[in-house]
Amino acid sequence: MKNSVTIPKLEKNDQLLFLDNDAIDKGKVFDSQDKEEFDILFSRVPTEATTDVKVHAEKMETFFSQFQFNDKARMLSVVLHDNLDGEYLFVGHVGVLVPANDGFLFVEKLTFEEPYQAIKFASKEDCYKYLGTKYADYTGDGLAKPFIMDNDKWVKL
Repeated sequence: MKNSVTIPKLEKNDQLLFLDNDAIDKGKVFDSQDKEEFDILFSRVPTEATTDVKVHAEKMETFFSQFQFNDKARMLSVVLHDNLDGEYLFVGHVGVLVPANDGFLFVEKLTFEEPYQAIKFASKEDCYKYLGTKYADYTGDGLAKPFIMDNDKWVKL
C-alpha cells in the first residue's frame, strides 16, 4: 500500500504498536519517515465507553477521513475496541483487497513469522464476511464487537 495512502501530519498514539515497531526496526523494513507514517495510520483512536459499534465506526470514519486512500487497492481493517488504559480503537488486522480477473484478491499477513497469504473471493462482500467471522471473538465484557473498515468507510455486515 506504500504510496497508495496519503498520510497527513497528525499526532500519533503508537502505544500498541511496540511489537510492530520492534519488527520494523529489526527487519529494517521502513526508513524513519515511513515508520512515522505507519505509526500515524495505525494510531489508537480515542472513543467512548460503549458496546455500540456504530459509535465506534463513526470515530474510525472520522479518523480515516483525514487520509487519502487509493480506490483500486483497498485497505481492509479489522478494528478492535480496547479499554485497558482508557477507551480506544485500534486496527487489529489489516490487508489489501485488489480486483482480480473474476473477483477480488485479498492479501494479508497473519503474523510476523508467517509469510503473506492471498485469498481469492468472488465479491468484496465475501471478503468482508471472511474477516468478520475470523475476528468475531476478538472482544470481551464491556467491549464492542470488532468491525470492518474498507478504506475510510464502515462495512455494515
